Amino acid sequence: MTWRPGKNFRVGAMRHRIHVQSLVATRDSTGQAVPTWNDRLKNEPAAYSFTGGGTAYRGSQLAENIVAVFVVRFRDGYDSTQRIVFGGQIFGITLVKPVDGGRRYLELMCKAVAA
Repeated sequence: MTWRPGKNFRVGAMRHRIHVQSLVATRDSTGQAVPTWNDRLKNEPAAYSFTGGGTAYRGSQLAENIVAVFVVRFRDGYDSTQRIVFGGQIFGITLVKPVDGGRRYLELMCKAVAA
């Protein structure tokens, strides 16, 4: 079942908590660039909806493919270079879409990534 906010939206549907992280390049002691993930938003309320997935063989390895949608309150700054941490799983943001073209909620289309 795909959940979509609408006229009868209840904030209680946003009962999950996510962390939104941004990639930042820092320098180590030798001056080399080291990519690190910094929390942009912590404990952000969101509605979670599993939309598909499965397992597939890539080469000789078994890979899981999880696709999900997170609905969050509208906030500037979400983009596809960020990632979401939810329940110990890391999701890469693939698309940021305003719900019904408004400035109230955003749908974050995500795909699980290997840690």
